[in-house]
Amino acid sequence: MRVPGAPSTRAFGYVFLMFFTGRHPISVEDSGRCSLPASLRAPLRPVGAPDSGDLTLYVFPSLDRSCLEAAGEAYLAGRRAILSRMKPFDPRREALERLYFGEARAVSVDAKGRVSLPAELREIAGINGEALCVGMGDRFQIWAPGREAARREAAIAAAGDLFDIDAVVDAP
Repeated sequence: MRVPGAPSTRAFGYVFLMFFTGRHPISVEDSGRCSLPASLRAPLRPVGAPDSGDLTLYVFPSLDRSCLEAAGEAYLAGRRAILSRMKPFDPRREALERLYFGEARAVSVDAKGRVSLPAELREIAGINGEALCVGMGDRFQIWAPGREAARREAAIAAAGDLFDIDAVVDAP
């Protein structure tokens, strides 16, 4: 089943709708346990799959290690396909393989959205007590709130520099 206009990824014979959107504050217990909102769980489930049972979420440090990235199997399958086109012993390929696969942790998300973020990953991202999940389309990021605020301001400024409305719209 395909929803017209919705981006999707096929992995392992399933079609996944990949829409991680919004900004979602969450509480993170000392043990790393937290609950993900339904809007962040839905893209992990293949289209047509029943809404019961645990889901798998892959969590790994961002490239600059300022936050965590989280995604489903389809995202990692896509990264695997991209990396497989690089030369096998290219040091850039190895670096990205270490990030996406070596540092990734598969965590179970139960039917109520409960998940445990590993301590070593929370430490890398500075997550303690509170976090902010930010949808990025095909994945979402998990931020320590203070770090995210600074990045958000930088992103807004960069977006303004990249998109000049006057350059694409004729003046009256």
